[in-house]
Amino acid sequence: MTQDIPVVPEPALPDLATLLASTSDPVALRDLHDRAAPLLQAAALRLLRDGEAAGEAVTAVFVQLWRGQARFGAADGEPLGWLLALLRAKVVEIYRRRQREGLAEEEGFREASFADDLARLAHNQAVAGFHAAFTMLDLEHQQILSLAYLDGLSHAELAQRLRMPIGTARAAARAGLERLRHALEMTS
Repeated sequence: MTQDIPVVPEPALPDLATLLASTSDPVALRDLHDRAAPLLQAAALRLLRDGEAAGEAVTAVFVQLWRGQARFGAADGEPLGWLLALLRAKVVEIYRRRQREGLAEEEGFREASFADDLARLAHNQAVAGFHAAFTMLDLEHQQILSLAYLDGLSHAELAQRLRMPIGTARAAARAGLERLRHALEMTS
């Protein structure tokens, strides 16, 4: 006579938005760190090309979350995109400080394909979803979002790089974000 062994389903992991809403809870903050820090570290390292500076940027983001200096809300869009925007601000701050101190490389941020970097990180489910959404964008919007949000270009620098008026660059970046938000909704 065989006994049926009850199958206990594994508890579902909370999504990033839920974790971001609970950053005052040390367990939630640790879980958020475990899930998001590898992506943030890779993005910061890609931009700063210095492990110590990249680690500083990621740590600064999590300290900002822990202290409640940044709060995620439903109107902030995709949680991963919001975290990357926080990281971008810290990376730009660190890069500019390093420039003043003479520690930054002369050539500036590394120019490479953001999509290629994300493909290398596709083993992470959140990154895989973001990558799938990002690749749904046309090449122009991929380039604009890569330059603006990961390479740290301001709207003025973006306009100069792409040889377009600043208003057009700003509008193109907003349109790219809106298309990315729509693509993320379709992939989730």
